[in-house]
Amino acid sequence: RRGATVAGYKMSRRTGGLANFEFATLREGPLLAVVCINGWVREKGDFSAPFQPLVEGDHAGDPFGGAAEISFLEWETEALLQLGSSLYDVVKNQALGFALKKSIQYTAMAGLAAALAAPATIVAAAGTIDNVWGTTMDKAKRGGALLASTLMDRAQGGRPVILVGMSLGARMVFACLEELDRAGEAGRGLVHHAVLVGAPCSSDAAR
Repeated sequence: RRGATVAGYKMSRRTGGLANFEFATLREGPLLAVVCINGWVREKGDFSAPFQPLVEGDHAGDPFGGAAEISFLEWETEALLQLGSSLYDVVKNQALGFALKKSIQYTAMAGLAAALAAPATIVAAAGTIDNVWGTTMDKAKRGGALLASTLMDRAQGGRPVILVGMSLGARMVFACLEELDRAGEAGRGLVHHAVLVGAPCSSDAAR
């Protein structure tokens, strides 16, 4: 598919059980296709925000020298926003609990400090995170299969592909690579290399 772009690829109606799975272009380029996938979001802009430095300014700091089409994937938006919000609440509550505990240690109520080690709000939020995390981990795996299918359909044309994944996005990249491997000859030679940051996946060398 000469002149093909990842963002211009028309997905079929099947989205592998995901609520949404959509590519958008940050910058066009002729020689490489770089697909960036974030899985840690608190607002919709976070799907692309970590990758903006790749396209801002001149090409002096661009590792691709302006030759790469750089796109990002927005996927399973509502579930990821819920997960990001829950994780933020846990971190915030832990920070407040720690500060309050330290303050109480220097008062007559020092005996209450231990009771603040696991506030009910943190326990409740942890339950929410556990549910959403399990769901989004499964969605990332499904997304990996869909991404592999997209690459095998040559959405990127004949260009080599670089996959960049963060958090659950890295889990999706990992699942995509496994799917391409299972596809045999049809999946070989499509991905030039992959970058996984904070990947919640196996470190087993056999995989």
